[in-house]
Amino acid sequence: RQGLATQPVLAVYNVSKFKGVEVLTYEFQVSAAPDFSTIAASISGLAEGAGTDEPGTTAWRVHPPLGEGLRYYWRARVNDGVNDSPFMNPETFVVDALASEYPGDLNGDFVVDFFDFLVFAEKFGMVEEHAGFDTYFDFNRDGKIDFIDFLEFLLFYNTSYLAHVNAN
Repeated sequence: RQGLATQPVLAVYNVSKFKGVEVLTYEFQVSAAPDFSTIAASISGLAEGAGTDEPGTTAWRVHPPLGEGLRYYWRARVNDGVNDSPFMNPETFVVDALASEYPGDLNGDFVVDFFDFLVFAEKFGMVEEHAGFDTYFDFNRDGKIDFIDFLEFLLFYNTSYLAHVNAN
């Protein structure tokens, strides 16, 4: 998940095609219920590779916008023209309009790695009153960049974001 909090971009790695399968399509679902008994947003028939120029991925920008402060669950599956695969294990997120579009990517290279950790380490220990304080590093927005923020940063460690997302 990346992008604007109320309309995040959800992405999956494409599955390998089987012999004789020409086109794969994807279905994405977003729900406020963990059992997906109600659907807040969905799309089906999304062509493989849609939504991004990143090879091997398919992406969808959620529409309509989601509600601020609410927890959502999302899942996706693939169709080979005849059969639907099982849905992937659902993932969850809370819509937070103040959240970064690329959480944990502190140096702008679309990957959360050791170089982002070094950038974070430079800000570690700062508080709001400090001239160099930047709320971008204060993941939990408590006015200080501390161990709790470091733990939040670790949640995104080794995440890769799509650099080339198209609007769907």
